[in-house]
Amino acid sequence: MKTLIITLAAVLAFAAALPAQKLDLKLDHLIALAKEHVVIDMDGTQIRAALAAVPEKEVKKFKGQAEGIEMLQVRTFEFENEGAYKPSDVEDIRRQMDGLGMSKIVSVREKKESVDIYMNMKEGGMSGIAVLAAEPKELTVVHIMGKLAMRDLQALVDSKIAYDLAELQNRKQ
Repeated sequence: MKTLIITLAAVLAFAAALPAQKLDLKLDHLIALAKEHVVIDMDGTQIRAALAAVPEKEVKKFKGQAEGIEMLQVRTFEFENEGAYKPSDVEDIRRQMDGLGMSKIVSVREKKESVDIYMNMKEGGMSGIAVLAAEPKELTVVHIMGKLAMRDLQALVDSKIAYDLAELQNRKQ
C-alpha cells in the first residue's frame, strides 16, 4: 500500500509539471465534406501577435485575460447532410480529453445532439477548458489552455475577436 501511495504521488507530481498538451484533432478528413469549416491552431505568441492587429477598443475588454492563454484550438464543421462525421470521431476526442486529465463538468444529451464541457485545474485555478458540441449537421471543438478564469472567457466570447482570429488564420494558410 505504501508503494502504491508513493507511486501515485510521483505520478501526480510529474503530471502537474507537464506543459499544456494539444488535442490530436484528426478531423482533416471532414474538411472536404463540409460546406463551411474553421480550423484554428494558435499558441500564446501567435494570439498576442493577432491581438496587436485588432483595434484597441475591442482588445482592451479582454487583453489581460488573453495574455494568459498558451494555446487555442478550434475546429468547426458545418455539413450539408447528416452523417458526414462518424460517432467514432466524437468518441476519439472525448477519450483524448479524458487522457489529458480533463474533468467533464457539463454533459448535455438530446436525441441527436450532445455538448460536453471539460476543465483542467492546476494550482487552484483553471488551466484549460474544452467544449465539444455535436449536432447532426455540425461538429465543433474548442480547446483553450493557459491561466484562465470563467469571467475572462465570457469577455472573449462576447467580443468579435473569435471572428478576427479565424480570418487571420485563414489568411495565414
